[in-house]
Amino acid sequence: MFTNNPFEAMVKAMTESLSQFQPAALPDVVEPVRNNVQAWVELAQRQAAQTQAALTETFLSLQNVKDPQAALEAFRNSAEVGLALYANYLKEATELSTEQLYAAVDAVGKSQVPAKK
Repeated sequence: MFTNNPFEAMVKAMTESLSQFQPAALPDVVEPVRNNVQAWVELAQRQAAQTQAALTETFLSLQNVKDPQAALEAFRNSAEVGLALYANYLKEATELSTEQLYAAVDAVGKSQVPAKK
């Protein structure tokens, strides 16, 4: 009935799994996904606020600059702050990704997924 067609194979897998679907368990499945997305939203909002504060500080420091050397110094300081923020953002994103990956691996390990026959 089914050939080696990816679409048909997907339909077959879904049809076979349909009998195991439990609508009551859906909130338990969706909750970790919602928590993961919320963690990314909070991280992005925090990082955006930090970036905005750094940019505001840079613009304020450039307002009264008349000397070209002082302007270059302000830009250098701004670049250093930007690089430090970027390094911190990368570290935070890596930590969050790793934490969520480990949580997903643990959840799969603890689940009662039946082995394929």
